[in-house]
Order: sequence, then C-alpha cells, then structure tokens
Amino acid sequence: MSKPSILGEVQNVRAKGFDVLEANIGSTVLAIQGTTVRLVCYVIGMPVPTIEWKKQGQTVRTPDANVLILEDVKLEDSGEYSCMASNVIGTDQKTTTLTVKGKKSNIITTRRQIMKLASPNRSFSRAKW
Repeated sequence: MSKPSILGEVQNVRAKGFDVLEANIGSTVLAIQGTTVRLVCYVIGMPVPTIEWKKQGQTVRTPDANVLILEDVKLEDSGEYSCMASNVIGTDQKTTTLTVKGKKSNIITTRRQIMKLASPNRSFSRAKW
C-alpha cells in the first residue's frame, strides 16, 4: 500500500501556433485564445487513487480522470487548475496556472513605427511617428 503520488516533469509551456497544447499538471501554461489545452495528471498509488480536478477550488468534471481537456479556451478559462489524487493512505495535489491571451490582433510598438498585426496571413500597416 502506498500514498498517491502525482508524477510528471514540470514545464513552462507557451502556445506558439499550436492548435492543441499538452502539459503535465504542475506546469505553468500560456495559451492563445482558441487553443485546446490538455492537462495531464499521471498518478501512482495502491490502492489505485481516485482523481478529482478543480478550477479555483470548484470541481470540474472530465470523462478521463487523468486528463482535463479545455477546448477552444477563452480569456475566462485563465486560472489555477488542480489535480488531487487520494486513496485510504493519503492524498497528493498539484496545480497548474493557465493564462489565456487574446488572439493575434495585438498592437506592437517599436521606436519609429506602429504595426497592427491583423492575423498571421495578412500583411501589416506601418505608420511613422
């Protein structure tokens, strides 16, 4: 018999053009709005632990206990997501901070120009100071 233990290498994950982003629980994740985020919680323990997911302390239901899938993330999906594994011996918990940024319609400023990046497939306009 053993206390549950959540496994996985902690990463700092940033979305750069990915449609699906996968990270181990405990990582810090930066995703672009519209991305699918998969948070993975690998657990060992005997007896087999039960897994519960939470966002900001509120239970989140998922069909696969080991993976929380957040499809088409929005700004309001930002927050702390926790995986808690428990059995009769004890518990273990790890948390991921997810930050969702807006779509690529940012304004980038440089010394002598302003570029509006409308989308990855469009050209940008320039203006002089």
